[in-house]
Amino acid sequence: MASLLKKADEGHNLLITGPPGTGKTHVLAKIVERFLIDGKQVAVTSTTGISATILKSKLTSIAGPDVPPVTTIHRFCGLADGRHQNEELVDLLMHSEYYDGYRINICTVQALIIDEISMLSCKLLHQIEHIFRRIRRVEKPFGGVQVVLAGDFLQLPPVPTPEYGDDGQSITESILLQYFHCEQLSEIFRQSEPDLIQAIHEIARYQCQLIV
Repeated sequence: MASLLKKADEGHNLLITGPPGTGKTHVLAKIVERFLIDGKQVAVTSTTGISATILKSKLTSIAGPDVPPVTTIHRFCGLADGRHQNEELVDLLMHSEYYDGYRINICTVQALIIDEISMLSCKLLHQIEHIFRRIRRVEKPFGGVQVVLAGDFLQLPPVPTPEYGDDGQSITESILLQYFHCEQLSEIFRQSEPDLIQAIHEIARYQCQLIV
């Protein structure tokens, strides 16, 4: 964890993966704490409403009641259900009064956390990067915002929405990952029994065999 916190302190984008129980949420909580101590404007998001509620509860239990509100990434920056194309969404963010709050979010945030990223499609990740760069008018990845992604790619995948041009491709295929330091956590802390830990790893990798 120390190396991840050091990279976060240095301003790097991070992708934190690993199976359940390996401490992803604990690492996120520590990163949020350090961002707040440094005075950064932090946005904590997840990919669904349920996962956002769960994340808020977990972060509060780890870091205390001062953690920022947690919302969905869609509500934070105006993605809605993904129906808008990139430039259409940029135009709405720049000119529609309804999108004023989303534009303010994008312009003021300094560090963005997105949890449960197995459900975030490649199309939406690219759209987030595009609108942040265009709205902030900074020609750096994500408009210069520090981004921390976390999740387990062996969990639920993105839901395709072909009517909006989204085939549900995983962000593991995204060229944007070249801008991230990726680290996979492997040590399970929730359990201490070796056989149970091995079973958890095998289930996650679809390696369990039915014993008759």
